[in-house]
Amino acid sequence: MVDFVNNVMPPAYWFFYRDTNETVINQKDFYEYIDSTYKKQDTLFHHLKAYYRTEYAYTWIIKITTDYYSEKKIYEDETKLLESIFKQDTIIDINHSNYNTDSSSVEKTFYIADINDDNKCYGYDEQQNLLYTFTYSTTENGFSLKQDDGENYIEIFVINEDKITTTLRKTIKRTKIAPQARYFDLLGRFKFTK
Repeated sequence: MVDFVNNVMPPAYWFFYRDTNETVINQKDFYEYIDSTYKKQDTLFHHLKAYYRTEYAYTWIIKITTDYYSEKKIYEDETKLLESIFKQDTIIDINHSNYNTDSSSVEKTFYIADINDDNKCYGYDEQQNLLYTFTYSTTENGFSLKQDDGENYIEIFVINEDKITTTLRKTIKRTKIAPQARYFDLLGRFKFTK
């Protein structure tokens, strides 16, 4: 289960089921995904069917190789395709809206590493306008990724649960027994009978 919390909307819960069929779909107010995963040569495929409130919503196909990633979402009236190509110090994102139609459009974003700082990279559009600055920082229990576009600032924290240490200290409190209790048994009856 994945939990996404947003200040504007109530939390959304996503349930993922592996290698099964539609009989597991039963959540009334959440997204549910049936994931079929398989591999062909050097490519890993995830074929997901998405359901919202137990009704079919769309199909989501993910393709992963060492230097390529794509997501295709097939809705009733539209298909969206996002491709990512990995090159040395650059990631190229290609976003296809209305894929394979007459009204299709393509938008590219380039993520380029900072030459002087290994923990920083920049996102540019096709006209070489700076869109984002990303900064990676290590934390005590994991790392954080900051995204800054000049107006908005987002920081995502990833916590490694293996590095979290918690100490529980339990103090045993002495039980105070009232002096009158010695005259009664465990059921509350008077011990000494005449």
